[in-house]
Amino acid sequence: MAVISQATIGVRRVCAVRHPAPKGTVAIGQSYERTPILSGARAISVAIVIGIVLFLAALWLHLGMIRLAKRTLQPASVNSLRLSLAYLVVLASHLAVTVLFALGFAGAAGMGLGGFDKEPAMSAMDLFYFSLINITTLGLGDIYPTGHLRALAGIESLTGFLLISCTAQFVFSTMKKQEA
Repeated sequence: MAVISQATIGVRRVCAVRHPAPKGTVAIGQSYERTPILSGARAISVAIVIGIVLFLAALWLHLGMIRLAKRTLQPASVNSLRLSLAYLVVLASHLAVTVLFALGFAGAAGMGLGGFDKEPAMSAMDLFYFSLINITTLGLGDIYPTGHLRALAGIESLTGFLLISCTAQFVFSTMKKQEA
């Protein structure tokens, strides 16, 4: 049985058709959030700790992959095949970090730290897409996090900015070596 409700969010009035939420979840618009296990300061603390762990894991993974890419460029004469391979390693690093954060979002949402405002629900591809858009700091806004996942999204954007900067430095240094 669907329930029609109205809610005021900020200055915008929203009408939504809500279907009964599955057991253990809370319906929000057309999406569902798990019933929070944690609340208040404890929940935001857990979200920030998850963000810090993901940040450190992403940084270690990316720097390790850049080291691997640099090893592929070790011989004095670097051909275009080796250069392409090095850049593919760096691309794989960015995609792996994206998957890492997507899994982090899924886990945090599973803990009830928040959800996503998307119809009808988030799939694995939607999580990957959101994470990819967020880590590149593009932020299209078609999917956005709710609850304490917003803090995790902010940490992901800062992480992405740092990793893109590291990659830019790597690309610049390899191009400079090619000119010399």
